[in-house]
Amino acid sequence: MKHLTIYRLFFTNSDCYNKSGYQKQHGVQVHSTSGNNPYLKRYVGPDDGRLGKNQYGNYHNRPGGDVCASAYIGKLQDGTVAVYQALPWDLRCWLSGQGPNGNANRMGYIGFEIAENKNDDDYFWAAVMDKSVLLTAYLCQMLSVTPWTV
Repeated sequence: MKHLTIYRLFFTNSDCYNKSGYQKQHGVQVHSTSGNNPYLKRYVGPDDGRLGKNQYGNYHNRPGGDVCASAYIGKLQDGTVAVYQALPWDLRCWLSGQGPNGNANRMGYIGFEIAENKNDDDYFWAAVMDKSVLLTAYLCQMLSVTPWTV
């Protein structure tokens, strides 16, 4: 199996980190940012020397936000694709909205975001078909579930 490096930058300034509760996780939720910005610095911060500076300071690690994933996949400042863990795996993330079947945030999922770049096939294969598959396999192994039951 390929090696997966997970950088950790807990979002201790976010409302999710400070107000969300712990829960027993039993599955994985994969989500796309749907924005055409593959750089992690848009979502993860402050800069740790790898991310690069977010000139607007609008990353998710700040008070007042209503979105916070357990992890993020995207590009670092040097263009390589990386995974960042933003919350402890057993802390309820704020990744999904309200729908006809309720809110998946309260259903026991570890949720991660994939920062999109809709015009770059190489990035798609590195982020989606490499890092996200490896992260999902790692999380399923950690949770002792099989991927097809997630």
